[in-house]
Amino acid sequence: MPKNADICCAFFAALPDHYFKYNYCSKLRRQLSSSGYGNLVGHLRDKHPNYEADYLTPASWLATCTRLAS
Repeated sequence: MPKNADICCAFFAALPDHYFKYNYCSKLRRQLSSSGYGNLVGHLRDKHPNYEADYLTPASWLATCTRLAS
């Protein structure tokens, strides 16, 4: 099972003031660093039920995750 941090790196872009933008539906979510990734993963679970299968297809997110990590 992948870590929530890895999943969020693949699907969300970090913005200022603890906001994250989902790369596919452009939904903005706020997530404080002290509370883990629950809010972001909750969005994926509720609105994008196939996110785990998408995550396991590296071509769909690898470039985005690499860019965010730089």
